[in-house]
Amino acid sequence: MRQIRKLTIDYSLREDRLRATTLLKDGDGLVMWLTQKLTSRLVKGLVELFDNTLAVPETPPAAQAAAQPVRERRVAAHFWEQARADLSRVPQRPVPPPRESTPEVLVDGLRLRQHKDTYFLHFSWGEEAVFLPADETWLRQFMRSLHTLYRDAEWPVSGLWPVWFDAVEHKHYVRQSEIN
Repeated sequence: MRQIRKLTIDYSLREDRLRATTLLKDGDGLVMWLTQKLTSRLVKGLVELFDNTLAVPETPPAAQAAAQPVRERRVAAHFWEQARADLSRVPQRPVPPPRESTPEVLVDGLRLRQHKDTYFLHFSWGEEAVFLPADETWLRQFMRSLHTLYRDAEWPVSGLWPVWFDAVEHKHYVRQSEIN
C-alpha cells in the first residue's frame, strides 16, 4: 500500500465533491474524489475517535456537587483540544496542481486505525488503497478544513458536527490565556 506524504483538499463545484490532490511518498501524484456521503462517514469516524481519546479530568467526590456536569466538561475539553489544534496550524504550500497524466480515483472506502500515538487514514477504491499517517492534532486540523469545505459546498452540517466544534460559549477561554 502506498503512503501519502502531502495532501491538499478543496471543493469542486462542478463535481459537487471534495478533491484531494496528493503527493505520494514515492513522488507520484494522485487525485482522490470524495463524495459528501463518504466525507460524512469520515467526519463521524473522527468525532468518535476524539470522543474515545479525550481525557477529561475527574472531579474529586467532595467537589462533585459544585462541579460542572460531565457533559459540559467534555464539551469544554473538546473545544479546548480543537482550539489548541487550530492555533498550532501552520500554513503549508499546497500540493502542485495535478498534471494531465495524474491518475484520478473515486474513493469508495475509508478506514481509520491507530497504532500508539499515530493514526492511519486509509482511502480505498476497488482493490487499491493509499494511507496517510497522522497525529491527533493534524486530524483535528484536517477536520477544521473539512468543516470549512462543508460550508463552502453548502452541504448540510446540522446533526453531523458536534456541539463542541463551534461551541461559542467556550471561545472566550482561548483568548484569556494569551500573554500580551
